Formats: sequence, structure tokens, C-alpha cells
Amino acid sequence: MKRYSIIFIVLLASQFVVAQSNSYKNLEKLYQKNNFTKGIEKATEFSKNFPQEAEPLYYLSLFYIQKSNSAKSQSYKQQYLDKSINYLHKVKPLIDTNKIELSKWKHYDFIYAALKEKAAESTPNTIQKTLKYHTFLAHFFKDTTQFYKDYTITVFDASIVPKEDTVVVANLKIERKQLIDVASSLIGIPYKYGGETKDGFDCSGFNLYVYKNLGLELPHNAHQQSELGKKIPIEEAQIGDLIFFGHKTKNGYRANHAGMIYQNDENGFAIIHCVSKGVSVDAELWKSYWSQKVLFVKRI
Repeated sequence: MKRYSIIFIVLLASQFVVAQSNSYKNLEKLYQKNNFTKGIEKATEFSKNFPQEAEPLYYLSLFYIQKSNSAKSQSYKQQYLDKSINYLHKVKPLIDTNKIELSKWKHYDFIYAALKEKAAESTPNTIQKTLKYHTFLAHFFKDTTQFYKDYTITVFDASIVPKEDTVVVANLKIERKQLIDVASSLIGIPYKYGGETKDGFDCSGFNLYVYKNLGLELPHNAHQQSELGKKIPIEEAQIGDLIFFGHKTKNGYRANHAGMIYQNDENGFAIIHCVSKGVSVDAELWKSYWSQKVLFVKRI
């Protein structure tokens, strides 16, 4: 009986894989026939049936880009393009989790070229409206345009070369969302010099508490924290990465403030840190003040 059960499970799994494969072939056929409306209908159905698979979402993005290209109304063009980007956003965590090389997928170059063309239409009068396309190119395709560099106001001094040291903790797995969940739960806790508990934090004490809560010990000192991990470009910064502020010195730099990346996507850039007003998220103040004092971002 047990043997038959195993055989049944194997056959069921095989049928599931075949069904998936046929689904994707059908989507490609609809794409080749320019039947984008039907493609959207089928891809939506397949996405519901296979919620952990990236391919249906990828095809939804493809279909909507093509719908955008053929739309006569400017409002529809914009609507379809926004939908395409939204589906690509849903694809990204799936390809990251499954370590998929998206660049090898069919029509990857077409999606990239379409978004690149849209980003090139940006003018000084539509900076905020079109910055999301440049930001998406930076995050999804690793294409950091000059427009992106000019308008995100995140200029890092490349001449600053911090010490790098990898923190190794056996069997420790930290999810970025967990870091931000812990950090967000602390919003409003007051500033306290030398603090590293919920009674109050200073800047490095805040980082220490968040990471310690998930099993990783950091030193209680902004400059010492800045010497850990690996320096990364701003376009690759992810939530939970540490960001350091300070100034150049004769021998290199001095980090006198530390925080954490809270947001870095098409909707903007924000940090969460503990300052005189306590633990808070800064987005607008980031643009006008903190971005001018950045040293670098580190990934622990």
C-alpha cells in the first residue's frame, strides 16, 4: 500500500510539472500571436494556480508593456506601463529566492529597452513622475542612469575606502523584513546617550539592538560598526543595510552617526535611525540634510 502511495505521489508531481510547462508554452504562443488581452487572462489564471512561480508574472509584465505600446490614449499607455512595472516588482523576490537569472529569459532585452526608452522621455518638468522608471532600471536591471544619480541626491564619495570585515555567525539567517519589522516597532522610543534598550537609544545602540534581536552582535560605536561588512553602491542598498554619516579626515574618515536603510525603491529613499527626536524614519529630511553627510552603505 505504501509503495502505491509513493507511485501515486510521483505521478501527481509529474503531472503538475507538465501542466506548468504547458502553461508557459501557451503564454509564449499567445505572445507570439500578439494576443495580449487573452495572454493577460491566461497569465492571471496561471499565476493563481502557481503563486510561487515567477513566469506567469513575467508574462503579465510583457503583455502589459505591449498593450502600452499599442494603446492610442496616453492615459492608457501610462496605466499599462505602470501595471507592467508592478508585475516585475512581484517577480523580483521570486527570482531572488530561487536564484533565477532573469537575463536569460525570453524577451528580457525587450522589457529592458522599453523601460529605458520610457525613462529617456524624462524632462525637468516631470522629474518626480518619471524618476520611478530610472529607479526601477537601477534596482531591477542594475542600470544606474545619470538622471538617477542627479536626482536621488545620494552622492557617495568614492575616495573613501572603509575597512571591510565580514561578520560570521554559524547558522544565522537574517531576513531583511525581520530587521525592518524590529526597527519599525521601536519608532518613537526616545534618544538616550549610550542607550541600547527600549528605555532609550543612541544611534549605534539602535542598530545594535535591532541586529542583536535577531542574533547578531554589533559593537556599540558608530565608527566601529562602519568597519564591519562590505561597502555597496547606493543602487544596490536594501532594507536593513547600515548607512553611515560623518566626514573625511587626514587618515580617511570618521563615522559619527549610523542608521539603517528603511526604503530604497521607486517610491523613494528613506532611513530609520535614532536622533535627538528619538527613533524615526526620515525621507524628506534625508533629501535636504542627511544625504549631504553620507559616507557609505555597508552590508553586514
